[in-house]
Amino acid sequence: VQTKRLKEVERLQALQTHFMDALKTHLPGVVVNGSRKFRLPNNVHVTIPGTDNERLMMQLDECGIQCAVGSACSASNDEPSHVLKALGLTDEAAQSSLRFTMGRATTKADMDYTVKTLVRSTKA
Repeated sequence: VQTKRLKEVERLQALQTHFMDALKTHLPGVVVNGSRKFRLPNNVHVTIPGTDNERLMMQLDECGIQCAVGSACSASNDEPSHVLKALGLTDEAAQSSLRFTMGRATTKADMDYTVKTLVRSTKA
């Protein structure tokens, strides 16, 4: 069981790194929130300056991609997350932020599709 868990953590970390790098390459203005080194292996929280996270979330949902706005601890609150504010994000940046979570079924192709869809959605 421990070996399976460690392999899954490594797989998720590789996906996470791939996703963050692809976002930086294809959306140069994107900001990855939080430490790249000290983070859970299954999530990526980003700010895409100048975008409306609610609109982006709906566009992504229409394409079969699930994400969330804000942070996990404030998912049901319309106010900008106190966690994001503690990270130094302004209200405006918080409202341009999305949270992506990966799981056992998530693949590299899923992450590539997400990046491609985000690029298309931010240019629309």
